[in-house]
Amino acid sequence: MKLVFIYGPPSSGKLTVAKELAELTGFKLFHNHVSIQFVESLFEFGSKPFSRLTDKYRTEMLEEAAKEKVDTIFTFVYGKPEDNPFRKKDRPKSEHTRWEGLLCPPEM
Repeated sequence: MKLVFIYGPPSSGKLTVAKELAELTGFKLFHNHVSIQFVESLFEFGSKPFSRLTDKYRTEMLEEAAKEKVDTIFTFVYGKPEDNPFRKKDRPKSEHTRWEGLLCPPEM
């Protein structure tokens, strides 16, 4: 499995870049809003169950993609400090895995 992990602050262009990259590479796109909207249908955004379940489903989806060798692009909005535990988890390291941060100038 090849994984491109694109993270950055809200509205920095993560999804725009990910869509174009998916088009160019044929990788599957796992946009972070998918897991948020799924869990938010039952649990309030930011609640303990919301946080636990979004982390669980994101992790399980990526683990299953790795098992099935599904090349994946994953977008993740980085909200400091609440997202530090997810971002800092031990991630598989190989020549097939890339963890990319996307930055946006403050004036945008």
